[in-house]
Amino acid sequence: GGAVFVLENQSKRSIPTWNDFLGLGLNIPGLVRLSDEVLNQFPTGPNKLAEGSLFQTSGGLYVINQQQKLHFPTWSYAQEYGTNISEIQNGPENLNSTYSGNSEISVLVQSTSGEKYIVNNRTKFKLSGAITQEWGLQNYPFQTLSNLILARVPYSSDFSRFFVYDNQIFYAQGGCKRHVLSYSTYQSL
Repeated sequence: GGAVFVLENQSKRSIPTWNDFLGLGLNIPGLVRLSDEVLNQFPTGPNKLAEGSLFQTSGGLYVINQQQKLHFPTWSYAQEYGTNISEIQNGPENLNSTYSGNSEISVLVQSTSGEKYIVNNRTKFKLSGAITQEWGLQNYPFQTLSNLILARVPYSSDFSRFFVYDNQIFYAQGGCKRHVLSYSTYQSL
């Protein structure tokens, strides 16, 4: 056949896309051609997906993060993270049990090096230590995402204490949002 497999844990796992092939660090000169007789000696396991791969089963839409799956609770969450619908692989259902993890992806995330971000409006904003303290977020669990997933979300700037919600300006203080009632209030803060 013309498929590419990885032999792993006494089974053959299909590499479903070119992006998965490259993402797994494979290369054409490293391939070994096996006859169907040899390959048929191995049971077929679930597909092998690369970091950042997207898949959908009856359980929902997932992304591979550090060899575990993260669930997107809604399509709008998936869009926040730069999901391209054409990159979503449909099934098979056994992918749910292949990759551990049942966490939902969060808007409070951190890089593998510990830089903290809030993801909002398809943009990631860096949270400084001071803002993390001022917003009262120091005790919140920040979900660690791979650099590959974070790279899909455009970076805007460091987050400040002011933000717009529902066409009104707010500021954060002590873990609460407070409405800025006027420009003079804004200037005094």
